Amino acid sequence: MFKKIIKINFFFIFLTTLLFADIIKDINITGNQRISDQTIIVYGNIELNKEYNNEELNNVLKNY
Repeated sequence: MFKKIIKINFFFIFLTTLLFADIIKDINITGNQRISDQTIIVYGNIELNKEYNNEELNNVLKNY
């Protein structure tokens, strides 16, 4: 019984992470003076029209 509850909770957590995904349609870089915008996009592995969840967005920020 306890294992069923754990599995159901895991399923709902997984489902909610999919619901909070965003599609990046435009990239605006502000406050940057030394590095070109293209360099930031390349090092951040940012792709336009790709769906990102919160974890992937955090990874983009960490990559830069």
